[in-house]
Amino acid sequence: METDAFFIGNERETLFTLYQKLLNAAGDALPIDDRRKLKKHLEENILDGHLQRDIFGLNPIVKNMQTALIVTEEIGMKRASILGIMLHDSVRTGALSNEVVTAEFGDDVAGIIRGLIRLDELYQRS
Repeated sequence: METDAFFIGNERETLFTLYQKLLNAAGDALPIDDRRKLKKHLEENILDGHLQRDIFGLNPIVKNMQTALIVTEEIGMKRASILGIMLHDSVRTGALSNEVVTAEFGDDVAGIIRGLIRLDELYQRS
């Protein structure tokens, strides 16, 4: 799969560094099966053009990975929070349904995504 055009400059290297830090911080909380499904969804959404940079030009995957790392290291949240943060943009854009998230990752992840989307909507209103 060709996702190189999605990453600018050293974003790919930054993403891999963040990913390694996240895996270390999360420990066993993020099973390999979840990682594979997450990667598959993100790659599909990149290729389909569903994930776009924000108004500041930030890469959504790098930004979400940074957020997930902070949530894991500073607050101690694990699997559901990490997956919710990483997938919420895909659900918000309609590239991934909440039903698919529930089926593949569980209701706890889908619930976090619903909350994050509500926060995005409130933020956009103000």
